[in-house]
Amino acid sequence: MFDIAMCHDNQPEPSHVDSRPLPGISQPDPAQYQPNQNLVDNGVPALRRLFAIAHEDSGASYVVALFLLGLYNSKRFPFQLTDLRMLDRECFDDVLRVLKMDTLACSHSIDQYFCLGVKRFEQLAIDWGLIDSSD
Repeated sequence: MFDIAMCHDNQPEPSHVDSRPLPGISQPDPAQYQPNQNLVDNGVPALRRLFAIAHEDSGASYVVALFLLGLYNSKRFPFQLTDLRMLDRECFDDVLRVLKMDTLACSHSIDQYFCLGVKRFEQLAIDWGLIDSSD
């Protein structure tokens, strides 16, 4: 099991995340999305719960792993929204909390809520066989 302790040392990590805007898609006005501490306060515990579930061995774990990896890097790990139908209510509610935090709080990319977040998300993809460990 991974230690999911949070860190806030702002140490840069190498990242495969491409943050360039997609062609033909307008970027939201940052003024309309003000950081909301309540979203973070609800989203971070939900993220921790989901990250732990993603390391279990069940159908829900696979869906949660794909969801989290999709937030981490949607180009490399596309996510089918209809897969959310396989989650129980509690897990689905946590997904919504994390999605709200990721979309509206604008505080960090999803991997930055964890120490060594990039490595953890890459390892999650390896563990589920989505990428080769040599990638």
